[in-house]
Amino acid sequence: MKFSNFTQLANATLIWAVENPKTAATYGVAGVAFAVPAVISGPALVAAGFGANGIAGASIASGIQAGIGNVAAGSAFATLQSAGMAGSGAAVVNGIVSAAGAATGIVTGAIHIMKNEDEKNEDEKNEDEKDGDEKDEDGKDENKKDEKDEKDEEQKRGQLYLSILTAGVYRHIHSV
Repeated sequence: MKFSNFTQLANATLIWAVENPKTAATYGVAGVAFAVPAVISGPALVAAGFGANGIAGASIASGIQAGIGNVAAGSAFATLQSAGMAGSGAAVVNGIVSAAGAATGIVTGAIHIMKNEDEKNEDEKNEDEKDGDEKDEDGKDENKKDEKDEKDEEQKRGQLYLSILTAGVYRHIHSV
C-alpha cells in the first residue's frame, strides 16, 4: 500500500474509520491516553475526589480515606492525592494512563488483525465451496477476488496503524 500524499492517507484513514467505528474509536481513545494522559487522568482524579485543594468532601476519595485512616506516604492513595494536587504523583499517574493507552492500542490492533485473518480464512473456505459464479479467464471468481483484495487492504491498514503506534510507544519509552 503506497500513498503519494497526505490527502490520500487521510482519506484512506477516514474510510477505514467509517467502516470500523468501534476499532477507530478505541484507537482514538488509546491515542489520547498515550499522547496526552492528563486529559484523561485529570478529570478522572477530580471525579473520584482527588482535587487541587486535597480530598473533596463526600467523594469516593473521602470515603476511602475514612476507611484507611492515616495515609502512609508513598501508598497508592497518597500518590493519587499528590496527582490530584498536581504534585509528583501526577507523573506516576500520567505514566500509567499513557502505558494503558499504548497497551490498549496494541491489543486493539492485534485483535483487529486476527479478526481479519479469521474472516480471510472463512472467505477462502467459502470460495472453495462455491461454484457457478462468473469466472474470469484465470478461472477465479472476480467478485470474491475483489472482496479478498479489499480485506487484504484493510488488514494492511490495520498493520500500518499498529506499526505506527508501536514505533511511538518505543520512542516514548526510550525518551523518558
